[in-house]
Amino acid sequence: MYKAQHRIIKALKDGLYSLGIPTFNPYYIPTYDFSMSGKYSSTTTFSDITISGAADFNITEFNYARQNMMLKAEFPQIKLRTKYQVMTNYTGKPIKVGRFPLTATFRNVTADVVIYGENYDKTETGEEHFEVTNVQVRLNITKIWWSKSSSYNEMMTIYLKQFFKYQWQILMNQIHPTAEWYAAKVIKETANNIYANFPLSVFYPE
Repeated sequence: MYKAQHRIIKALKDGLYSLGIPTFNPYYIPTYDFSMSGKYSSTTTFSDITISGAADFNITEFNYARQNMMLKAEFPQIKLRTKYQVMTNYTGKPIKVGRFPLTATFRNVTADVVIYGENYDKTETGEEHFEVTNVQVRLNITKIWWSKSSSYNEMMTIYLKQFFKYQWQILMNQIHPTAEWYAAKVIKETANNIYANFPLSVFYPE
């Protein structure tokens, strides 16, 4: 079982385009919008997001039951690079704030993943396959380093400085649950592409 799992992990680094699986080294997301309400209402757009290190992990625990799989994975380092742009609203006047680079480094990341699904027999072959119906991910991040750039010019008012002072940490705190949601989405799509093409006997021989 572990040999089959590690063959798939190795293949993820380069992608399996015949199965609809993109490369995970790096993983690319074109754009992501994040909105906040309240006094400093805003929409932050992250664009050209690249995530390196997502395919460099070790599975330290794995348990398989008929309706679910549980695993723990360790990632030595994950690096995220992107550009961010803030559209904020003050007294009804929209203000657009630059397009600046942002780099985040996550060290010693562990992921507890539970994959829920159901077994079925493929009509064409009669072999047993697995369909993923839901995925839960809990990320534990030991250390995070942020590096962001922002150029203040004459259009950057005191209000905008206050926005960055108070709202940036709120935005960063939301990155964690957002990352868990996105990881679950990617795992579900990737796992279904794999399990639809390979029967369970490949992964879990008797």
